[in-house]
Amino acid sequence: MQQQQQQQQQQQQQQQQALVALAVSTRARAAAPDASGEERVSYQEACDAAVDAASSLSYLWKQSAHAKLLQRPPAQKYGAKQAVLLAQTIQNGDLLRSMAMKVAAFRRPLQKDGSGGGAHSRQLFLDRVFAARPVAALARLLVWLQQQPDLLQLPSLAAEEGSSIADYGVAWLSCTLGLAELLNCGRIVSEDNPDHARKTLQQLADEFIQTGLLDQLPGFVGQALRAISAARQPLLSLPLHGMAWLAKVLVTYVTYSAAADVRAYNWYWAEDMMQQLLDCAVAAGLMRGLPGGSAARAAALFSEAASSSSSSSSCSSGATQPEPQHARICADLTDALRLLLCRAVDMTVAHTAGRAYHADEAWCRFLAEPAAAEYALQALASRCVLMHEQHARYQQQQQQQQVQPLVRQLGRRMRGDLLLLPDPKQQLEQLLPGDVFLDADASGVLCRTGGVGVFGVGHAVVSFARALDMNISSITDSSSRGHPALSAAALQLSAQLLLRAAAHWQQLYYSLTDEERAMLALDAGAAAGPGDTGARSLDARLKMRPANESLEWCNQLLHQQIGVLWASGQWQPQLQLLQQGGGEALLQGLTLALRCGGLDADLCRVAAMTVPGLLTTVHAWVAGARCCRRSACGESQSLA
Repeated sequence: MQQQQQQQQQQQQQQQQALVALAVSTRARAAAPDASGEERVSYQEACDAAVDAASSLSYLWKQSAHAKLLQRPPAQKYGAKQAVLLAQTIQNGDLLRSMAMKVAAFRRPLQKDGSGGGAHSRQLFLDRVFAARPVAALARLLVWLQQQPDLLQLPSLAAEEGSSIADYGVAWLSCTLGLAELLNCGRIVSEDNPDHARKTLQQLADEFIQTGLLDQLPGFVGQALRAISAARQPLLSLPLHGMAWLAKVLVTYVTYSAAADVRAYNWYWAEDMMQQLLDCAVAAGLMRGLPGGSAARAAALFSEAASSSSSSSSCSSGATQPEPQHARICADLTDALRLLLCRAVDMTVAHTAGRAYHADEAWCRFLAEPAAAEYALQALASRCVLMHEQHARYQQQQQQQQVQPLVRQLGRRMRGDLLLLPDPKQQLEQLLPGDVFLDADASGVLCRTGGVGVFGVGHAVVSFARALDMNISSITDSSSRGHPALSAAALQLSAQLLLRAAAHWQQLYYSLTDEERAMLALDAGAAAGPGDTGARSLDARLKMRPANESLEWCNQLLHQQIGVLWASGQWQPQLQLLQQGGGEALLQGLTLALRCGGLDADLCRVAAMTVPGLLTTVHAWVAGARCCRRSACGESQSLA
């Protein structure tokens, strides 16, 4: 009896130590240092340790007695042998995770002559480790453990109470983070050498898809959050960190173009995953749900957890600086959402080149979902703020260099790059997702665009504008009323985006040389002269292409919104937008867009960017306002 108590106490101490180690390494992940000399020396040791852990883990669960355990749900009570098995699994999972993090951060050359650099070393690491198939083993373990969420004791994990956590919970967290870090290391290698890594990525995606982990994940995320919420524990915790990190990595793999082309992409799974991730972000206070939106309704179900978690409320209000772990959770969730949405846009563009797309296409149905519109609106609001901030920094630099004086109204030259624009946050208040999201989005855009300033942010708007445009195109007369993409706030957003996209276009245009600007005014065929002339013309057009796309799609989005509202006879949101000051932003944006079209022959060929196309939008606004005034006059006369 006494010996059993000692064994239980020892197990509890091991669980506590494992949980503390996971918590410490999780918080340190956001600030992983570059590889130092000491790390280079220990690189071979890291590879050997990871290979041993991967081989040991796979061997453990290939044994017939252990493999039989995975064929039935986890038992509530188990003996000493299974306890040892879980302890060995935790140990190997933690070792794999730490070694994968070490190798992923390794970027400097191994040798003094510069040969054997970080990219080559990471590929060798993956080849050796993945040969033991640890991804399939970890994925099968997660599928097995997640059959019984109650046995994982996730609320205790959230509270970091290691002494009350069963081995199942620690094993689940170890496998979750271990699998995520291994796959993330594979993703980094794919960026180093896409051609060599293509086969590896497809193989890894096949391994975890075949285990059923992908299909199981959306439902498990919802069950886990409800369990933590019911226990009144903070949602921003280790379990959510693990789920968000794994979800992001898995979504990265299944949306990877090379992998997605060789299998039927499950858009029904994508719909479920997007809704669960959006609900998760809103419930944890990392995003604000749109009024009446699906995520806001889901957040109400988790209100007890949100009210009991001071960290969640601080994140949503922005009153205090969020912890690094919270910022990483937000970044992982929003990255997964962005990848799902952008994949659908890419599929539509790739399969509808030169023809109209059909609403019955699977990816079109995905883009028609309310969750897609909600996320696209909030992401666009965030990008609009980023464009404003970088526009202001650009103008500050111009002022310091005393290049051109800034103005508060458009002059005869119509220089939007010199126009002092007001902060759009007040107009976009209903759509802004919150400070944590804004910070994570700004960091993500900076990382993905290579720090190319306002031009990179403007280009980053295109995918979300396309997605929202496709969502609006699916709206029917019966579903148009109350649709978030047709609200006054959404119209305000489109007007602000058009204005900033036009100003951003002019910033890039006036950064060109006089010769390059002259070539843009010529037709592409006329400008394509012999020798250097044709090359310079092409170079100038390539420089302007991202800004052209941003301007075109911001204008197209506004055109689509006005068209649907015009067809359905809904004038109230238009008049409300004009009354709230959006009319000035709209007229300035249309004026600048017209000016941009006159400077670039490529833009002149876009129907919506021509004078008739832009006047169509103005006509709809004016006609809508007149209808509202006539209606108001009729009501006043009847009352009189």
